[in-house]
Amino acid sequence: MSAYRNLFGKSNDVDLRESYKIVKPTRLNLTLIGTVFKEKGALAIIENANRKSKVYQKGDNIASNVLLKDIAKNYVVIETGGKLEKVLIKFDYIDAKKPHKNKTFDLNSR
Repeated sequence: MSAYRNLFGKSNDVDLRESYKIVKPTRLNLTLIGTVFKEKGALAIIENANRKSKVYQKGDNIASNVLLKDIAKNYVVIETGGKLEKVLIKFDYIDAKKPHKNKTFDLNSR
């Protein structure tokens, strides 16, 4: 699978980074797939425990008692049970020395 990333646009998260430095990563089974930044806000693509992805914006409920508070380039901040937690973006890297799981074929051999 390709690396997850900021899909479109730039974020303005300098202040966010400062105010959320002490917020700990969540233990909830959520994965941040990517973020999209646009003029009128930001969007976050979040996958839940059932491996279902959905697009959220600031203020949306991700699950019961889980509110999306803020979106930064590589993480989102959620509020659950009155506490702030981070959902960090997941990066997948491919090791060039190990065979990849996907099947490949040589176009020149056809």
